[in-house]
Amino acid sequence: YEKKDWIVGEIRHNVVTVISGDTGCGKSTLVPQLVCDAVNLVPDDKVVVCTQPRRVAAITLAEYVSKDRGQELGDEVGYQIRFINKFSEVTRLIYATTAIVLRRLHSEPSLDSI
Repeated sequence: YEKKDWIVGEIRHNVVTVISGDTGCGKSTLVPQLVCDAVNLVPDDKVVVCTQPRRVAAITLAEYVSKDRGQELGDEVGYQIRFINKFSEVTRLIYATTAIVLRRLHSEPSLDSI
């Protein structure tokens, strides 16, 4: 969390922000939460999607983050993998496999819904 304000500021002021770091530094757990929690960064009708290369990673991260936030899985934090959608209309953060996001991008190039 020591670079929280800087990360949110970079995301707020740039169309694209690349975040790199060592394994376990929080790229997949902390940064998506910072984006969700930042005031006026993500419109209320949109969600934050964090891509993961494997199904197990998407599920495990969603479980970990929802537990960390004291939420039930599928409420504020959920996941989407092939054949399984574990999220609701109140979900703000979805962990999804890369294949799911690519499929969605193919059918909705602007990704207006996320």
